[in-house]
Amino acid sequence: MPGAWVMLIAMLAIGPAAADAQFRAQDGPRVARSDHGTRAPAAETARTRETIDHGRDAGQLSRKQSRRLRREADQIDTLAARYGSDGMSAAEARELDTRERVLNDQVTAQRTAGFPGKARR
Repeated sequence: MPGAWVMLIAMLAIGPAAADAQFRAQDGPRVARSDHGTRAPAAETARTRETIDHGRDAGQLSRKQSRRLRREADQIDTLAARYGSDGMSAAEARELDTRERVLNDQVTAQRTAGFPGKARR
């Protein structure tokens, strides 16, 4: 009977620690962004900024649109620096990749549609 009490106390003491470790390990270890097989965020946003500049120069984007898109690229770079300062988790890398894809899609869509007030020929 005393052995059963010792076993019960040991299970109660170890249980919360094991559960805590289980929840923390869900996102995986924090690793460098390149370990997730994704592109460097600065290079990707630099390419997006070039696309924004080309769209602005070609008259496909208004000044307001281009500023907003560049601001979003800045936010992505800021997040990448913050996430990368202590290693990047898989979830953080996915978030940056998603934000970059959405921004690229927005640039493409707005360049294609032109800007409000400009008549399409």
